[in-house]
Amino acid sequence: GRRPLRPRSGHSGGVTALAFSPDGTLASGGMDHTIRLWHPELDQEAAILTGHSGWILCLAFADHGNALLSGSLDGTLKVWRALSFEQIEAQDRAGVVRRPE
Repeated sequence: GRRPLRPRSGHSGGVTALAFSPDGTLASGGMDHTIRLWHPELDQEAAILTGHSGWILCLAFADHGNALLSGSLDGTLKVWRALSFEQIEAQDRAGVVRRPE
């Protein structure tokens, strides 16, 4: 069902882009050059994607949901793959994705 989005913290500076994946995961991009993934049920930050050196300007998930495209003021586009929570946790164990402290 529908429910209001509670205010989310995490980014330093403003949020400049938002996108929902097919499974309800919310990706937020910010002025802090990071992309943050939010768990749809737990309403908590699940992962931080780093690598851009400028504001995140746009975000879009692929239809199948396991790839996210980001565009940044740094002039680059990045493709982030394997974004299911099981895969994030596997990547986290391998040191690929940094979890928030």
